[in-house]
Amino acid sequence: MTIRVNGGQHLLKITISVTDFEELQKFQRGIINLLSKVEIDDCNPEAKEEIKSLYKLLLLLNESTAKER
Repeated sequence: MTIRVNGGQHLLKITISVTDFEELQKFQRGIINLLSKVEIDDCNPEAKEEIKSLYKLLLLLNESTAKER
């Protein structure tokens, strides 16, 4: 799977090697399960930004998965 991110003037290409979509979905579920245990209201501003980054990563993974199918 390849994720393309437009970082201003440059395009960043990230390749994640997985054996199949089930493995990718396992990674996604793992991130979602960990995030579900986080009390966002109790986090400091820095942690909230990191959590937002993880949700953005999940969105990119979901978009890339949809394109591959």
